[in-house]
Amino acid sequence: MFVPLLLYPLYRWSAALYGREAGLAAVILASFCPNLLAHASLATNDFAAAATMIAAAYGFWRWLEEPSLRAAVLAAAAAGLALAAKFSALVYLPPVFLLCLLVGPRPAAPARSLLAQAAVFFGVVYAVLGATYGFRWLPVAYLEGAVGVWRHAQRGHPGFLMGEWRQHGWWYYFPVALGLKSTVPMLALAMGAVCLLGARRQWRLAGPAAGAAAILAAAMSSSVNIGVRHVLPLFPFLAVVGSAAVAQGGRRWVRALAILALLWHAGESLAAHPDYLAYFNQLARGREQELLGDSNLDWGQDLARLARYLERHRIEQIHLNCFGTTSPAAVGIRHATEFGPADRPRGWVAISLGRLQAGGRDYEWLTRRAPHARIGKSILLYHVPASDF
Repeated sequence: MFVPLLLYPLYRWSAALYGREAGLAAVILASFCPNLLAHASLATNDFAAAATMIAAAYGFWRWLEEPSLRAAVLAAAAAGLALAAKFSALVYLPPVFLLCLLVGPRPAAPARSLLAQAAVFFGVVYAVLGATYGFRWLPVAYLEGAVGVWRHAQRGHPGFLMGEWRQHGWWYYFPVALGLKSTVPMLALAMGAVCLLGARRQWRLAGPAAGAAAILAAAMSSSVNIGVRHVLPLFPFLAVVGSAAVAQGGRRWVRALAILALLWHAGESLAAHPDYLAYFNQLARGREQELLGDSNLDWGQDLARLARYLERHRIEQIHLNCFGTTSPAAVGIRHATEFGPADRPRGWVAISLGRLQAGGRDYEWLTRRAPHARIGKSILLYHVPASDF
């Protein structure tokens, strides 16, 4: 459902700003983005937030370009869906809209008409939220949810970055996470496009870049640093921005490099399949668990793989300490015994990287051994002989 809602505004916005080639390039960048692919397959609201937020930003930009009642209604419907999808839209959308106002097209319509359209805009946003939450309970329910998120941010959340744990995070967490979790060619295309548009002073074409900057700046103030998924809406904006480098490159060799970067980006995604959630680029590859954790690396995604491995190798008894709430029995692991930092189990032992990060030295008795196998990207399987203790 949300894939068309993501790809359609991507194509239309890129094509309108930079040409049809850019529209196709933006779709390729988004379709082969490991982070978007990872969360598109999960039952969470992160991908929905990414799709609806780019739709809302494009709708708002179109409304500014050609003010009309229809444009106001479409922009409001997308904004309402974004606000309903995830509370982070309350933080991300206002600065995105503000920067679109500053660098985007100037509305060519009488002030009275714009005021009327603005009233319709807010009315439609309320109607969409009301249809989601129920009109009777909308103010209370939505406010309670938003306050709950705010309180979580005030309390903080244990986060892991470059070997260190903090309760209230780092201001530079999301720039670092983006630098390690994005494909190198996608980052290069986006940065190249920004430099290109800046050198030409084409500020009107910089709306998507301004939107990406607004989301990143808002995220950097957050004390909850538990995954690049919290800035997932930024990736569609990067796709639109990066598409400008392909279509607006000017000289042939510049465009050729941009197309090669696009192919490299697609190749990175194909090579990462099906481990999109744990994707890291060349800057971090091989030492992922030393740099980032939580949903960047280990979100319980390999438990079913472990079940298949155990069945294939006829391993019946297993000691297990893996991240997630899924019951081992639900994926076919019927004889599993959970263990914690204070335990020293013998026999077959499986532990996920997230648990190793959280346990630290408590698991040195295990990590000083060579793992028997690595299951996917997030689970290590050991065999501990009884004679070792």
